[in-house]
Amino acid sequence: MPAATTRRIESAVSADELLTVAQFAARVHRSPKTVYDWIRLRRMPPGSVVDVHGHYEVDWDVWKRSLTKIV
Repeated sequence: MPAATTRRIESAVSADELLTVAQFAARVHRSPKTVYDWIRLRRMPPGSVVDVHGHYEVDWDVWKRSLTKIV
């Protein structure tokens, strides 16, 4: 009988940090309702909101890269 092998499956967003809307809202000091409003009004950066099996998650790295630095 052959030995079982384990393979790691890489996905396109595996390196990115996906947060639930509640986690993201806590991190940016806003309410989850505010974040859902941003999503509904398309105020989130392109590519930062991901639909995962029927609920939204926010890609923290994409959102963070979208911020502009004020000097």
